[in-house]
Amino acid sequence: MSIDFAQVHIDFHTFNPQGRNEEQRFFGEHTFGRRVRKATAAINGFELYFTQGDHNVRNILVGCDAIIDDAANGTVTARIKLKFADQNYDDPVDGWVTVVLFVEVD
Repeated sequence: MSIDFAQVHIDFHTFNPQGRNEEQRFFGEHTFGRRVRKATAAINGFELYFTQGDHNVRNILVGCDAIIDDAANGTVTARIKLKFADQNYDDPVDGWVTVVLFVEVD
């Protein structure tokens, strides 16, 4: 067994919380081409910004995890959990997140 890793860049185009204080979820996938036994994810970097001017930030949450979709072929999905909002949770947000997937492979 050995360790492999891959970087996954996830762009999310303008989303709007529409007044709700809820997490948004975004996904990016990578296939390692070998059987995957375990997987984990780490945030490498991110950028979040309001698309319609400057706002006071009320809430920031950026998290990630790894989901093994097809262990035999080594397909792993990075799942991003995101919340970025102003005082009213009603302004459009844009940005990106880069995740590193670490896997134990055969």
